[in-house]
Amino acid sequence: MANVIYIQDNPDSPGAFKVKGVKVFPILDTEIQINYETEFASLGELVPSINDMVNLAGNVLSLGGKAGTGMLNIKNMLSVPKWQWTKPPRVNVKLHFYTKNDPEKDVALNMQDLINLYIITKSKSGKAFDVPGISLSSIKMGRESSQNKQDLSTQGKFCAIKIPGMIFMPVCMVTQAVPTFSNERTESGYPLWGILDIEFTSLFPATSDTYDKFPVNSIESGNQGSKVQ
Repeated sequence: MANVIYIQDNPDSPGAFKVKGVKVFPILDTEIQINYETEFASLGELVPSINDMVNLAGNVLSLGGKAGTGMLNIKNMLSVPKWQWTKPPRVNVKLHFYTKNDPEKDVALNMQDLINLYIITKSKSGKAFDVPGISLSSIKMGRESSQNKQDLSTQGKFCAIKIPGMIFMPVCMVTQAVPTFSNERTESGYPLWGILDIEFTSLFPATSDTYDKFPVNSIESGNQGSKVQ
């Protein structure tokens, strides 16, 4: 069974999709790599003042040519790596867009909807531009929402994604978008197929909840670029 990705936008955000609903796209990659990263630092690095005091005491005691067991234990405890923070997960995939009925909707608009999450787009008023990423307002409300995308501010371009059995990101932003369009085109100029190398980065640190959930009733089946009921 081929891997697929489910993508749901915020319909009220500046990056709202022209083709509405939850979209399902096939992933070209036979293997998918998800980037999880946790950073560690020693207690001595986290609290330099304590480390300096212990080093000073150790230097004084070592003037006699010996180091006490207690002092060595303390210095060892200060040097053990300890959790500092866990970064938001990132996933990079290559999505395949192909013509089923209408190359404009199936390929061009579906690809542009995702690319728009990564580039500057003209606002609805036409007097300003909406920038990619999450706004400060979205970040604040995101912390208060317990990862409920529907509670987030509409300011900022973000979406929700799920790769079944692998990862779920309730709120993420696009941090890379590299499209490739086919040479085969319709008379009106629309490509018959396309590939999008795209990276999604979560707003939230990686947790055990990033596996198999999604904020819609059912997403177990559906067609490319179509709404899944």
